[in-house]
Amino acid sequence: MFEGVSVIRPMHDGDSEWAAGLMAERRAEYAVYSPVFWRPQAGIEPAHARFLGSQIGDPAVIAVRRDDGFAIAARTGDQYYVDDFAVLDGRWQDVGAELLSEIWRQAAAFGAHELRVVTARLDQPKVAMLNAIGFRLSQQWWVKPLRHTSREPAADGVLVGDGYRVIRTVAPPVYDPGGPVGMVQHFADAVSLHDAERVATDDGLVLLIAPLDATDPKNEAADECGFTVASQFYVGVPR
Repeated sequence: MFEGVSVIRPMHDGDSEWAAGLMAERRAEYAVYSPVFWRPQAGIEPAHARFLGSQIGDPAVIAVRRDDGFAIAARTGDQYYVDDFAVLDGRWQDVGAELLSEIWRQAAAFGAHELRVVTARLDQPKVAMLNAIGFRLSQQWWVKPLRHTSREPAADGVLVGDGYRVIRTVAPPVYDPGGPVGMVQHFADAVSLHDAERVATDDGLVLLIAPLDATDPKNEAADECGFTVASQFYVGVPR
């Protein structure tokens, strides 16, 4: 092997702390893009390392690395979903693309039809890489911080009104938006989304998240209501 060449190889348990450190750096970067949606949870890195270790040890999960990056993919239906994915020095075009190609090689062998990859909309190097290797934008998560904050324990529940439905929930453990959040399962138009926002604010939610397919005409209504795109989901097969 030539000195300085980094080869792709399976991840092992000992890689989990290193990978969690890379993801912590990525969360800090993403928090600049959407400070409430991606606010990191303080002190979460050891717990995240344990979670990544459980993923790495799961034979149903694909986990690969190089010296300068890693990617982990779990199966969801006929897709493999790539969530924890990081590279050093912004090297998405070469390192990121090579890791996705290896994920796809293994996923295809397991009968998957495509990969699904999440990114911040403002992570332009990663977005450019996904476009360059033939992935297409599938879904966007529109987010809007609300006026009030709440430190009360969040209980699951549903907010339903004329033309909207919001699921009251909590953020994943690695994030701390400052209180309970709402996932907008449905809204009919800009008027109903405004109504959902008002009710969610009165209910003590700190953030609304409206997932929309990339081709959904209601993207315009979300924009009109002051929501911005935080996460994007791309699907495809590396070319």
